Amino acid sequence: MKRLALQLLFALLLTICLPDRSFAGPATASPVVVLRAQARTALDDLRRANGSSLSVHWPVYRATPTMVRGLALALPGKDLAARARSFFARYPALVASSAELALASPRGTRTRRVLRFRQTYRGLPVLGAQVSVSFDSAGRIRALHSKAARVSLASTTPALTAAQALALVYRKIGAAPPSARVIARVVPTLAVLPQPGGKARLVYAVTPPMEVNPLGLAHTVDARSGAHLGAHRAVLFHAARHRQGVRR
Repeated sequence: MKRLALQLLFALLLTICLPDRSFAGPATASPVVVLRAQARTALDDLRRANGSSLSVHWPVYRATPTMVRGLALALPGKDLAARARSFFARYPALVASSAELALASPRGTRTRRVLRFRQTYRGLPVLGAQVSVSFDSAGRIRALHSKAARVSLASTTPALTAAQALALVYRKIGAAPPSARVIARVVPTLAVLPQPGGKARLVYAVTPPMEVNPLGLAHTVDARSGAHLGAHRAVLFHAARHRQGVRR
């Protein structure tokens, strides 16, 4: 009897102390989990349409695959760019949801063509984000390489001007303030910097001239707070040298 009373008391204490989850509803999946599930479904559809197995490279930290090979897809379109866009329209989950892709210069050989698309967000370049589609001589899609990023920004209006971002970088590297000639010649690019979890930062990508920047580093400055976010080899910021697909 004493044991039963203790068990009832213990059950009562658990009821009081533990939170009531009966009205919490189902747990909400994270955006990355949702995107991975959508991409997995798209891959299954792609395998069926392709009629053969695919070689897929998909790092665990990414929401979408970085490479899909083994394709032999003949899609509608008057040219290769139109066929690539047909692919994006059919399998949007493989290139990041709602990604805006701007065609860059095509390259390739007589038997293999590669079209490269740079990702934009509300007209701004997304740093480091691009998608490449390979075609064979018959115009069939053979491979997809994607560095598309899921990004979301509340606003694309900067608090800093481009000139202020340039001056901030000059102070950071210990150089004298830029002259009027430099300010006119070196125009920082307003861009989007992807962040983990699908968020993003509005930034200026700034590459000072060689006389004060002998290593050719590209600096990123938060376009709202003015924080200096780092410096990298300029080649890593290919998108910073393009504004809506036009080489500067």
